[in-house]
Amino acid sequence: MRRVAVIGPGGAGKTTLAVELGEILGLDVVQLDMLFWRPGWIKTSDEECEAVQRAALAGDAWVTDSAAPRALRTRLEAADTIVFLDLPLWFCALRAVRRRVRARGRARTELAPGCVPARADRAAVRYLSYVRSYRSGLRRSILGQLDRLSAERRIVTLRSPREIRQFVESVRRSAARHDDGRTRGEEPAVTVPLG
Repeated sequence: MRRVAVIGPGGAGKTTLAVELGEILGLDVVQLDMLFWRPGWIKTSDEECEAVQRAALAGDAWVTDSAAPRALRTRLEAADTIVFLDLPLWFCALRAVRRRVRARGRARTELAPGCVPARADRAAVRYLSYVRSYRSGLRRSILGQLDRLSAERRIVTLRSPREIRQFVESVRRSAARHDDGRTRGEEPAVTVPLG
């Protein structure tokens, strides 16, 4: 696990997981949403989005997360491991609302400078609509891409907070064995219970 792409809908816990994996594995975390937006929520062009993502992921070791469907294929093809957080809609919606309430117009570290989540209830409703459409629309496309890449990439699909915790602990144990020298020179193997 040297190039890890964490994907899934808003509210699934992608950023939290990416940061945790980065710490455990000693890898840089690339926050793509910081690159896809300009201050004031101005979207980069599709061409620029593709270019900045390719540049950001040109290194040989990183963890990245983003729900953005733009340039998703590039992200998935650059990764050696793809972690798909395929959590239930109600769970993602609940987390998204809770995050909105906690943020209340404050900047979040994973967003580009000048992209402060709106305080208005209308913005929260739009965000929940996005989470719902992700599940009903983009998910099918993602599953197709994961199926296509499954022979060449490690694909991990996690469907619950419990599976996420088990995965993190599995990675932690593998990294500790690797650090202890028992598997020095080898890439740590990660065993993940898939539910």
